[in-house]
Amino acid sequence: MEILHEINPALEALAYLGSRANGHTLDRLEERLQARGVRKAEPFHRASAALRELLQDLDTEVSVPAETLQRLFGDIKGFSYSTIGSYSPAFLFFYPMLSRRQDFETLMQQMERLTPDETARNMMISLSLEEQSGPAAGAAAKLVSRVLALTIPTESRLACWRSTRITGLCCRRSQPVCARP
Repeated sequence: MEILHEINPALEALAYLGSRANGHTLDRLEERLQARGVRKAEPFHRASAALRELLQDLDTEVSVPAETLQRLFGDIKGFSYSTIGSYSPAFLFFYPMLSRRQDFETLMQQMERLTPDETARNMMISLSLEEQSGPAAGAAAKLVSRVLALTIPTESRLACWRSTRITGLCCRRSQPVCARP
């Protein structure tokens, strides 16, 4: 893993939308702290005030219907626990391309031009089913067989496969968050 000391707007947008879709809000974090015996909430409120304000602004500014938010950014069931939607269709689609240092508009243009095989390869990379250096040719067919071999519920396998068909919608729904200053 490469640690960069700069903000990656697309990754931050995915984390925000994934957290929102999966119900991992600051209120939920506070509930979990209290369940673990932390009773004094004031230090948490002071430390998280700026973040809470930013999230409220984003919630107001980024209007995504709940069904769409869940379909694109909610975790696909059957995978490891995640708080930021790293097993969501959008994250599986975007993740392999996020390490490229480029502006958001260029990233979106490149992603919208991906072939079905390139999209499938990206999904397999995100699921650790393929090496990053692998060729894209034939990846769509490989994705089907590799997803079928996963030990996850059948509905989750179908969700992984369907995810390759919603890439354009993922791009459009992530854009308002990434474009925010």
